Formats: sequence, C-alpha cells, structure tokens
Amino acid sequence: MLNALKEKGLLLAVNSNKPQERTVNVVEKNFGKGTFDILVGQSDERARKPAPDGVFYIMEQLGLVREEVIYLGDTCVDMKTGKSAGVYTVGALWGFRDRQELEENHADAIIEHPMELFKYLYVLRAGPGKEADCFREKTKEALPWILLRLLEMKDFLNHRPFDP
Repeated sequence: MLNALKEKGLLLAVNSNKPQERTVNVVEKNFGKGTFDILVGQSDERARKPAPDGVFYIMEQLGLVREEVIYLGDTCVDMKTGKSAGVYTVGALWGFRDRQELEENHADAIIEHPMELFKYLYVLRAGPGKEADCFREKTKEALPWILLRLLEMKDFLNHRPFDP
C-alpha cells in the first residue's frame, strides 16, 4: 500500500510522540529506509501531540498547506492533533481505539480498511475547518498530498500492530 501511495507521487510522513531517534529506528526497521519523506518524533523544539507543532513542521519542510494534508490516525490524540492543525482527519479502525472515540473527537472520515484511504486522497477542502463532499476528478490535480502518522503498524495492509 505504501509503495502504491509513493508511486502516485504522494508525500508520506510520520508524526510521533516517541523520541526522534526511536521514531526513526522503529519506522525504518518496519517500513524500510526512504519509505517516508520525513519522520518527526518528540523534540525539545516542538510541543507533543495533540499540539499541531509536528504537523506544522512537516508542512513547512515539505512545502505544503493545510488543504494538501490528510492526517491519518487511530486515537483521540491523533484526531485532536489534526484538528488543531486545521487539516483533514481520517480515523483508522484497525488501530488501538474504536469508532466512538474517533467520532467523539470529530474525525472528518473513518475507515475500516487501509484501502479505503485512496478515496480520501481526492477530497477537496472548502477552507479551514470545513469539509467538502466533492472529489477531485483528475488524479494529477490531487498531488502532492501527505499522510501523517500512518499508524504504528508492522504491516499496514494486514492490520498487525506492533509495540516497539
């Protein structure tokens, strides 16, 4: 799945509350080096999630604006992080929490399987905090997009969580 996203030209990033070095080690061990365009872990330079600092840092480094970002996560902290950054949030039900938690924390969309994410890559934003129900007609117009915090999963497609 991650390779398919990369082949479409998407920018991929991880935003974690784990320390920077540990974030890099865990992600590269489980997904390989170079899978993600940027890995952001805990740092004295940025407030921890749910503060939007990590999201803003990633956006700045990759030259993106809010309307070009999808924040994927599986917890209330992830939804709060994405909301505080003003980006589109997608809650994942194969993670560590349930639908109720994601709904209560205002996920813009909730998906049950990773492949469902593809349809949200083309969602247009009407502006900060507003969700539009239309989709981009041409794939090329949707690029670049970024996916933040692609969950702490050993195998993104097979739904096997890991605890480093």
